[in-house]
Amino acid sequence: ALLRARGATRRQLLAVATAESAVIGAIAGVLGAGAAFAAVSLIIKGGVGLTAAGAALIVVACVILAFAGAFTARVGATSSVWRANVSDSRRTVRREGRALWQRLYLDVVALGLSGLIYWLTASTGFSAVVNPDSNPTLSLAVYMFFAPALLWIGVTLLLVRLRGRLFGWLIRPLAGPRAGDWRGLLLASAGRRSAAINRGLILVGLLLAFGVSLGVFTATYDQQVGVDAQLTIGGGVTVTAPPAAVATRGLARKVASVRGVQAVSALDHSYAYVGPDLQDIYGIDPATIARATTLRDSYFLGGSASQILGRLHARPDSVIVSKETITDYSLNLGDLLNLRVLDRQSGHFHVVGFHVVGIVQEFPSAPHDSFMVANLSYLRAADHGGGPNVIFARARSDPAGVARDVAAATHGDGTVVKNVRRQSVQTATSITTVDLSGIRDIEEVFAVLLAAAAMALFVALSVSERRQEFATMAAVGAPLSRIGAFLWSEAVLVLAMAMLLGAGLGWLLSEMLVAMLQHVFDPPPDHLAVPWGYLAGLIGAAVGAAILAVALAARGLGRLRLGVVLREP
Repeated sequence: ALLRARGATRRQLLAVATAESAVIGAIAGVLGAGAAFAAVSLIIKGGVGLTAAGAALIVVACVILAFAGAFTARVGATSSVWRANVSDSRRTVRREGRALWQRLYLDVVALGLSGLIYWLTASTGFSAVVNPDSNPTLSLAVYMFFAPALLWIGVTLLLVRLRGRLFGWLIRPLAGPRAGDWRGLLLASAGRRSAAINRGLILVGLLLAFGVSLGVFTATYDQQVGVDAQLTIGGGVTVTAPPAAVATRGLARKVASVRGVQAVSALDHSYAYVGPDLQDIYGIDPATIARATTLRDSYFLGGSASQILGRLHARPDSVIVSKETITDYSLNLGDLLNLRVLDRQSGHFHVVGFHVVGIVQEFPSAPHDSFMVANLSYLRAADHGGGPNVIFARARSDPAGVARDVAAATHGDGTVVKNVRRQSVQTATSITTVDLSGIRDIEEVFAVLLAAAAMALFVALSVSERRQEFATMAAVGAPLSRIGAFLWSEAVLVLAMAMLLGAGLGWLLSEMLVAMLQHVFDPPPDHLAVPWGYLAGLIGAAVGAAILAVALAARGLGRLRLGVVLREP
């Protein structure tokens, strides 16, 4: 407005905006590209083989993107000045109508569409993974990601629409009865500054929500990588032994005695005919299997893992049948299932009766399609075999180290020992074998720094907006501790509300992402994983930045030049 008052044309103002954006874009683009190159070099040993031309292209792209963002923000911030005349721009108070998006209730529309897309995706059972057994391929519909995007946009616009009115409405009753004391004055002041506090809530709360959703989703992803690997080999440490070796050489006791082994369970991996189909059958001990490996409720249908295992343990001739076999042979719970089992003494197959007591989708070390799980003692009596040939072991810590000790203890018994850490690298049955740890670390550090910077920015803006108020208080003799209390109170209110918003919105976004991508996980998670350490660091960064910024601002209040500040227009 000042430049226009001195004769600047719109073209000249646009040239100024372009020049400013070019400087910002060049500096930000180069710094951003340099930080990206440094991060990649730290994450990937030897780098990614980027050529000089490729690096230059990336730098140019970063500069262009930074320029475009700066120019758009600059023009958007001053567009109202360009449309108005100079006298209108000089007004400190003006009445403005509601924005178009407010009149159209785009915030409510965005929230409604987000819920609708999420419901459609969940209800249709969209499968994101094609050919999960042989060659897993990810196939996602783009519209799925509109649900979290629209949720984010809708919540942001709703907070902008409210402009702190809800906060002011809640704070006034608290400040009213205590208007005569100091705390009541602080609450009343915060209530009058509800719009400014709402801006801080939007900035800090959305950044915390981004950090929470990022941390919870990546923690759940990492959790499922371990689950997938353990599902492939069976346990944290799995020992495969020759026939009869487990029973005759006491391998289960040997493995259990190794330092670091928490629990073991022996099972018999054999085969049986269901009609014309030869399928895997696992003889397990229901009393010990859950202690030696992970059995999630999502593995089973029609009951939890403990309930299904309880049914198996209660009846010796019971069997748990895979979902595919149940469908192929139209079986129901309680049905008699006649299996042809090889009698190892006679060398002939004979029919053995089992009763179906449960349905299973996944089981440790079992194939993805057709298999069965029975009682070890009943299966051993039916096939007259040598007993268990596999041992699952749960390691207290460092499965790789425990596996080395187990291999050393059983090397003379012809065993093959695998561990879940090595399997996590080798597993090729799931999309979750992609390692996101490097990207996760960068984004988590980024989220922590942004949360800290957001709180510092809010405090700095509060001091800038209230300079004359604070100077007036100091001029009439108010102590600095009382003046600083206004900053402390607003920072505490913004932090508290931002934590609630960040936790709620972040958790909801994580639930939505994991639910929509459940077919990416093999198997889908029973619950979200919570990275308590990272979340504590995120909250700690925001709290620490607020404390530091308020402390520095409080010290700066003592150096205010009261005469200069009070004469400011």
